[in-house]
Amino acid sequence: MDKPHEGKGHMSKLIKVMEQWAKNAGYTTTTIAVEAKNTRNLSIYLHWGYTSFVKYEISEHEEEGMLLFYTKELL
Repeated sequence: MDKPHEGKGHMSKLIKVMEQWAKNAGYTTTTIAVEAKNTRNLSIYLHWGYTSFVKYEISEHEEEGMLLFYTKELL
């Protein structure tokens, strides 16, 4: 996201809409992936409730490195 648009809650609103859609469609959990080296985004995802670690994968794309997957229960 471009710097002028950061911190305005756009991604948070989008995630909430996607979670509500998933819940309405009958899903009970959602999963999100984050690059391990991107600690800023990881802390945001943890704040959003994605706190259950699922797995990690080494990305085929060298620039991405390791991907961490976290899940959240939709209540």
